Amino acid sequence: TVPNCVCGAKRVFEFQILPSILHALDVDARAATTGLGEVDGDDNGNNDNDDVMDLITTGGMNWGSVAVYSCSESCDASREEYMIVQEA
Repeated sequence: TVPNCVCGAKRVFEFQILPSILHALDVDARAATTGLGEVDGDDNGNNDNDDVMDLITTGGMNWGSVAVYSCSESCDASREEYMIVQEA
C-alpha cells in the first residue's frame, strides 16, 4: 500500500519507469567504459559515481518496473515521491 503524503493527502500514481529505459540510456556501454567511474571525482580521489558503477556492474540496474506516486494535492510539504520497485 502507498502511504499518504506528510500533509495527509493521498498519493496518486504519477508515472512508471520500465527497464527498456536502460537500453535507451545505453547502460551496458557505460558500464563497459571507465568513463563513468571518473566523473565527479573530488581532489581527494573520492568518486561520487562509485555507487552507481557498483549497481551497474553487479546487476543492480535490473528491475521489472518502477511505479512513482506523488501527493494528490502537490503540497509544498511533499519533497519526495514514493516508489514501488517490482523486481525483475
